[in-house]
Amino acid sequence: MKVQGYKGKFVKKNGDEREMLFVELGDLPAKLLSEHTKGTGKQAKLPGNQRLVWDVEAKNFRVFNFGTLVDRLQNISVDL
Repeated sequence: MKVQGYKGKFVKKNGDEREMLFVELGDLPAKLLSEHTKGTGKQAKLPGNQRLVWDVEAKNFRVFNFGTLVDRLQNISVDL
């Protein structure tokens, strides 16, 4: 299944740059989201411009820091 995704680079807390291919949670298929979430259903509150996303390469949730974005996000088509 193809979904809208992004390729972007940001600066981590330790100063290293991190490039990530990711999908916003709202763009994930409901089945994939439900298979990988457990608990109360409450979303954790992240500081600043950090957002929980699905890392396509790690096949897991990660935090992307939009506040330290390097350049621009690239739109990509992701096959999940």
